[in-house]
Amino acid sequence: MGRKSWKSLLVIRVRVKIVEKKKIETRYGQISINKKHRFTQNIDKQRTSPYFRELLIYVGQSISYEPSAELLCKLLRTPINDTQVFRQVMEMGAHAGELMEQQPEPAPVGDEQRVYVQVDGSMLLTREEKWKEIKLGRLFYETDVYEESPKRGWIKKSQYLAHLGSHEAFEEKMGRLVDAHAHLGERLVFVTDGAKWIGDWVSAEYPEATQILDFYHAMEHLGEFAKVHFEDKLQRDYWLEENRVRLQEKGIQEVIRQIGRLKPKSKEGKEEKTNLLSYYRKNAYRMDYPKYLEKGLIIGSGAVEAAHRTLIQSRMRLSGQRWSKDGAQKMLDLRALKMSNRWDEIVNVLRKAA
Repeated sequence: MGRKSWKSLLVIRVRVKIVEKKKIETRYGQISINKKHRFTQNIDKQRTSPYFRELLIYVGQSISYEPSAELLCKLLRTPINDTQVFRQVMEMGAHAGELMEQQPEPAPVGDEQRVYVQVDGSMLLTREEKWKEIKLGRLFYETDVYEESPKRGWIKKSQYLAHLGSHEAFEEKMGRLVDAHAHLGERLVFVTDGAKWIGDWVSAEYPEATQILDFYHAMEHLGEFAKVHFEDKLQRDYWLEENRVRLQEKGIQEVIRQIGRLKPKSKEGKEEKTNLLSYYRKNAYRMDYPKYLEKGLIIGSGAVEAAHRTLIQSRMRLSGQRWSKDGAQKMLDLRALKMSNRWDEIVNVLRKAA
């Protein structure tokens, strides 16, 4: 037989390979995918897409882990548990801390433009030391403030920084954000409460900056004294309003003189008077409200107090929550990046890791 005849008699054996597939629920319904495909693997092994990991991290830093997992399961039709969300958030939280060390290039500041810095503390329940203070800083440009109503100002964008720990460490971190504006002199405006460490830090590092004691803190101290000194509520309210106007129009020294003329009858009243006068005298250098108002400066620290609610409390002070110091700082860094409009930096980290 010739070669062609033999070839016609050859039997070609074909090996059929059975591919095991896994069924997955998606937003488009149920699909089958090769079990060896990376999208079927455990997400904690980072074999998922950068976009999917971003979703876990974004939702996990927005709401608690258990409802985060429930929400993602519902929307993505993908089995996810709270532990997976937690691990992704904590891993990216470490990168967020590194990103916070690298402050972005500041936007240019006009010749007459002011830059505001507000600093305040907020308490957080921790596992290690129970209640511990978070130092929170917010920086924004005057041009980013606009009036929505006669009683409330709105800020379009800000830079945030939060630190759970010592004020020295916070000062070092916040300094990297503020130093770019130190050359502004008095156009760099700090509005803070009466905490001594804040006043000492600003005076030492930014001596030419304008310092303002939050006007509402000043009035709060005045109100505490009035509650003790005046038994009659109408008389008390009248006296407080009179001194509120006096503080804004005539200045702190005139208010100190008015308080000095009062003669409390009780021991508690005398102590409150002494404490109030001591507080005002120590902070008089940052209580020139007539001058600040004449220049059109902001005299209230409402911006940073609002940040306590949006950056910290809405996510980290929910019922039953207790934080490790490490976990809390990672969450703070993630949320500070997000609120500072720097989420794209998180996305870049995820893409590079893919």
